[in-house]
Amino acid sequence: MLRRFFTASATTRLNLLVDAISGPWERLHDGDCDPIFHHLDQPGPRIETIALFDVKLVPVAAPGFLSEPISGALTPEDMRPYVQCVIRDSSRHPSQANYYLIDGARTCSVPDQLMKREVIVQALAWGHLPAHLIEADLDAGRLLSLEGDHLRGATLPHYAIRRRDVAHGPAAERLWSQLRELDWH
Repeated sequence: MLRRFFTASATTRLNLLVDAISGPWERLHDGDCDPIFHHLDQPGPRIETIALFDVKLVPVAAPGFLSEPISGALTPEDMRPYVQCVIRDSSRHPSQANYYLIDGARTCSVPDQLMKREVIVQALAWGHLPAHLIEADLDAGRLLSLEGDHLRGATLPHYAIRRRDVAHGPAAERLWSQLRELDWH
């Protein structure tokens, strides 16, 4: 969709910024970008959204990472002795969000999902990863799902998000209009 938009809008420059956790929201609220593509942590009347797609997160580890057998009965307490890989918040003022963080567990922080996947595949830690990113790893046995009765995955709806209270230029309005017209599901 972006390729089609920017091919038709040859004079519009594409500047993609990659941030994590509350970083995209900070950029949006500071006026540093428009729109953001993210899950909806901060709904409110100042923003408008277009639903895009869902991302399923799965708790995973490399074979042999755990000293005990993997079963659906694993609990957060069982995982406390193991290093958990988490994504660093890229904002200047990090939020208090702690996505699936096990209290008291040692952590390894990384900047993005691709580095997180690599750390987990190399058996340095365990963590939650997007299913679409690890499908081949699960099929090949490079990663094992830890999902069960107590360790849950999640599905996060993702959106295009922009502020209602600011003026949007003609290119931004065309992009928003095209996003709205697409059938994302």
